[in-house]
Amino acid sequence: MIMTKGSEAPPSKAEALAVLEDTARAVKVMKASWLRVAINLKRIRDHDLWRLSSTPCQSYEEYVYGVLQINRAVARRMLDAMGYTETRRPDLLQDIALGRDDVHVPSYDVLNQLRRAEPAFEGREEDFSELESRVFDDGVGRGTLRREIVDKLGDDAVGEDEVPGAAASSKAPLDLGQVLAELKTVEAQLIELKVSKEVRQLIFRLVETLEKETNLATASAG
Repeated sequence: MIMTKGSEAPPSKAEALAVLEDTARAVKVMKASWLRVAINLKRIRDHDLWRLSSTPCQSYEEYVYGVLQINRAVARRMLDAMGYTETRRPDLLQDIALGRDDVHVPSYDVLNQLRRAEPAFEGREEDFSELESRVFDDGVGRGTLRREIVDKLGDDAVGEDEVPGAAASSKAPLDLGQVLAELKTVEAQLIELKVSKEVRQLIFRLVETLEKETNLATASAG
């Protein structure tokens, strides 16, 4: 039974502190869950573990998007953020893999924001290290991180959800991989805008087709 405000006696100070501690611990576990999911997804993909799924599926993609019902854009962002974490803070992955619940895990959106900003800090590694510490150690959110990026780089910042340096990177020669990455960003934005099912299906098919084209091009180049 859900207890209303007036249906129970106020907790003692010790009980109140225990509730606060338990809530903080539960929130940490909740925030860390995405990283545990990403670690498992990588293992499932790398070792074809999806073949053992009790629900029959024909590919890793079908397992993730069809069986687990994880949004394509979300799965990609989680894996991108996990890869960045693996490079910058491998001990954090080890802690999560060992089942530790008392560690701070930044959101995958914040980590991707930090990851995309890194090229703009070439030659300013100390400044970027400060930002990285703010994310991993201080737990700042997207809004705070974006403001601090803009403060460090000034007028180079672009767009509400973009990061400084994104415009400069677009000067590089285009390739299928870059186009695919940008298309996936558009796909995620359309999903967030709750566009019609027909539009979502169209963009899904386009991304899927271009992924196959990109894989073929990569295989040919190899």
